[in-house]
Amino acid sequence: MTRRDEVLQIIRSHVAANGYPPTVREIAAALGVGHSTAQRAILELIAEGKIERQGGAARGLKVNG
Repeated sequence: MTRRDEVLQIIRSHVAANGYPPTVREIAAALGVGHSTAQRAILELIAEGKIERQGGAARGLKVNG
């Protein structure tokens, strides 16, 4: 499983459990990596069209599809 796949799973699981997406800091903690590493994976997923960022909100991630 790639880091991007892990990020997608973390986002989906967090939304299912809590009703809202995780912050970048929460994603980084779940992966056991730094903020910038998690941010890079998120930006790659956005570029691939797998997720989108809604506004500038801390919890503004949405999984497409």
